[in-house]
Amino acid sequence: MNETTFPIYCEINGGASFYVIHSNERLTEYQRLGSRYLKHELHAKILPERLLISDMLENENNRWPRLSEVAYQARVTEIKTNENPN
Repeated sequence: MNETTFPIYCEINGGASFYVIHSNERLTEYQRLGSRYLKHELHAKILPERLLISDMLENENNRWPRLSEVAYQARVTEIKTNENPN
């Protein structure tokens, strides 16, 4: 059995959301809404949430392509810069 090393950085195909998966039960999502991003913290408490994270980890059909930590951090920095342009 392969052991997963966290965190894992990924995005959904099309780039509307990107994620950092912290564990089998926790992730952070940045979801694009128009020109802004919403940040969601998911702490999986019910089966559908745990299955979502499991699917993301398995990445069948490359639905959630992996990002490097550098690429992920660059996106987060860009979002924060655009929210606080001062």
